Amino acid sequence: MFNLFLNGTVNPELAPVLPMSQIAEAHRKLEFGELSGKQVLIPDPLFIK
Repeated sequence: MFNLFLNGTVNPELAPVLPMSQIAEAHRKLEFGELSGKQVLIPDPLFIK
């Protein structure tokens, strides 16, 4: 499978990475079937110490 990825036969679709402040948008995308795979949410920079 990795060789298929390396030679370009398989091109995975990547979901956007969203900040936690956009969790409502991420949920909306999930609810309306706009995502395939997993959605990634990252902590907002203001809360990272």
